Amino acid sequence: MEFRLWLLEDIQKYFPFMLPKYVSPEDAEKLQFFGPVYHGTTDEKRQLIQHQGFQFFKSPPRSGDVRHGFNPGDFGARDTLPPIHFLGWGTYFTKSLGIAKNFNVGTGKGLKAYYIGGADHTPPRIEEINFGSNNTMMKWWRQYGYDMPPKGDFKNQEELEKRWMQETEDLTNALKSQFDAVHFKGKSMRGSLLDGNQICVYRPEQCVYTLDSSMSPGYTTENGIILRPGDRVQIQGTKATAYMVKVSKPRKDDPWQWAYPSKFEVMVGSLKGMEEVIKVHGPALRKAIEQAEKSNKSIMVTRRQNMTSEESVQRWYEYNIMKSTFEYKVPSALVAKVLKSGERVK
Repeated sequence: MEFRLWLLEDIQKYFPFMLPKYVSPEDAEKLQFFGPVYHGTTDEKRQLIQHQGFQFFKSPPRSGDVRHGFNPGDFGARDTLPPIHFLGWGTYFTKSLGIAKNFNVGTGKGLKAYYIGGADHTPPRIEEINFGSNNTMMKWWRQYGYDMPPKGDFKNQEELEKRWMQETEDLTNALKSQFDAVHFKGKSMRGSLLDGNQICVYRPEQCVYTLDSSMSPGYTTENGIILRPGDRVQIQGTKATAYMVKVSKPRKDDPWQWAYPSKFEVMVGSLKGMEEVIKVHGPALRKAIEQAEKSNKSIMVTRRQNMTSEESVQRWYEYNIMKSTFEYKVPSALVAKVLKSGERVK
């Protein structure tokens, strides 16, 4: 049997499924998990991932179930081939939504956020690189055991292919022995470098995680409301709603905290009803800033340089009331309730 057919038809069925693990948002932050990252694929493969987890295949490029990988001419007019895959065998993710969409049939539909951690909920071992030339990248590959001879050294395509597979395997094993993943930033001031932003995870069954808000212990506010990341909440005195992203300790110089002293600062996303929030809570925010200006709070003294008191108050008010509605921080005292799934605001 030809090497390629033996590989695709026989060995592939023995590769284990790469099942994602779950982690609370708090633990992901505490353990410094890497993410969010995205994995672009087809609808068919996404269904398999959903039910069976991640799996990756070892084969020549663009053969069998492998859609990607370097072809012999992809890395410039070089006599020595690069590894079949940029960072070796593994499951590939990216931090770039744009790149993920390109691998996701040109759409963001179905893309899911994942996080990279170490095995058994430990901090990840991640190597970060950002080389800008083919030669430098080849030096890095060789540093980690890639020793592919020139193409002219092989008698035929099958012999070349077999050695190419083995060298990619050797590279993978060297990286896998030291790191859970390698992150190629692929970014410069002028744009993308080489193969673009990507991170290769060598043991996805151990190191790929998804956030599970139900694992969060929750945060009890001054009003007795228990908040967890992912909750949909209603803003006090309004019909405005938002999704909780993160809970933190309040900042000393946050004007919202001056107006509404709270146990926590809540970062929310997809805030709907910003106009009503401004109408209902804007006056208290402005009053708190005016009071801080009169009492010469240090941050107001600093901001007042080269402007009048009135200008300082107005600019600080506008900055805090007109932040992006996708990442808006509000004091926990302004959370009226946690909404049930599908619940409408009255």
